[in-house]
Amino acid sequence: MQKILRKRVFRDLRENLFRYLALGFLIILGMYIIVSLVGAADTIIIGTGQHAEANCIEDGEFQVFVPLTEEEIEKIEKTGVSLEPMFYLDFEQENESTLRVYKNREEINLLELDCGEMPQTADEVVLEKRYYEENGISLGDKIVIADRTYKVVGTGSVPDYDAPFKNMSDSSVSSANFGVAFMLSEAYEDLKSSRKSTKSEEYVYAYRLNGAMSDDALKDELNELELSVEDVEDAYFKEYWEETVGKKEDFEEGIE
Repeated sequence: MQKILRKRVFRDLRENLFRYLALGFLIILGMYIIVSLVGAADTIIIGTGQHAEANCIEDGEFQVFVPLTEEEIEKIEKTGVSLEPMFYLDFEQENESTLRVYKNREEINLLELDCGEMPQTADEVVLEKRYYEENGISLGDKIVIADRTYKVVGTGSVPDYDAPFKNMSDSSVSSANFGVAFMLSEAYEDLKSSRKSTKSEEYVYAYRLNGAMSDDALKDELNELELSVEDVEDAYFKEYWEETVGKKEDFEEGIE
């Protein structure tokens, strides 16, 4: 019986040789593609992790209504946590894209240049590489931000904008419509004084825990901070405060 079955198997193989060869080829090709994809994914994940760590990626960030005082920053940093302000302003460009401007980073979420150099003077700027490419910008080109002209001296990326979403709620990236720029502190302050940003300055702090505490412990530290409305200089915030909490206080006083 086994002899008969073996003859049938060999006969079937001879009659359908090309079919089985094609099937075997497809199986090998499929295995090769799967192994290649898994290997590529591992390479990307490992490379991204190494890149992020080399550029001191944040452990997290938090946003406040008003900047922390020096005493508050010192209190947090005494626990072993590293803090760095990541304040930014958004400006609408002539091509209707949005450019988010930061000061040069010093300790956290460091900029890694692809080409060019860091800004050395107040009229120089570095652009995020995808925005730079999508909008056809070249090194040495001049761009206008809030009626100020800047020379593009470099392009690169930062770990907190590995995928440059404009808002955390966005489902896709559109580098042609949104990008990030970095400049010297004095240039940033000059832009801020122009009051031509699309919204008020956002007060964001990036932090690295350095093994000193957990995220929840840091959150508890931050919850103990008290907001002093008198310290707020932002006109938009004062107007918002008067329209919300201010009216609530008036109402409570009326009831009393």
